[in-house]
This record gives sequence, structure tokens and C-alpha cells, in this order.
Amino acid sequence: MIAGLPCLFRGAFGIPCPACGLTRSIAALWRADLVLSARYHPIGLVVFLILVVTVIGSALYLVAPSTRPCLSRLSSIAGRPVVARIALAVLILTWLFRLGDLALHGGVFLW
Repeated sequence: MIAGLPCLFRGAFGIPCPACGLTRSIAALWRADLVLSARYHPIGLVVFLILVVTVIGSALYLVAPSTRPCLSRLSSIAGRPVVARIALAVLILTWLFRLGDLALHGGVFLW
């Protein structure tokens, strides 16, 4: 298990926050452990891929000026409010699913 800072949300409300386990999930992906990553947080793979695409896109923007129009269009699409609302809905639904597993003592997910 990877040690980290305590979750302030959990300390205040007594339940894990929607993002609890996300950092450990990404760390497990970095070590190529997909199963452990999914157990820490199912959205970890998506967040990891977004981070990788962001880093690659930023590098391309700097070194390949011809890609800037395409990257700017993608950035404007990703920055739309509907994308943020969908991402938030997915995060909250995943959190509720994980809380249900926790309440049923399923043990599928690690917190």
C-alpha cells in the first residue's frame, strides 16, 4: 500500500471522497498493475490517459507549430461545460457504486 496524505473529506464526513484512491490508482498504472489500479479507483485509467494525452499535446504544441490549430480545436472541445458535467456525473456515479460496495462489505474496491 502506498502511504499518502489523509483524506480531509473522509476526516470531516466519515466516508471516502469521490476521488479517494485516485492517486494510488495512477501509481499502480505507472507500475503496469491494471487490476490493482482498478481496485483503487476505476476511473484511474481514464485520468492517466488524459494526463498522457495532455503532456504529449503540450509537447507537440511547443515543437510542432503545424499541429496548433488541431490542438486548439481539441482543447476548446474539452473545455466545454458539457464535458465537465459529464466527467462530474461519471465521478459521482462511480463514487456511489464504490460506496455501495463498501456498505455491502463487498471488498471489491480498496480505499
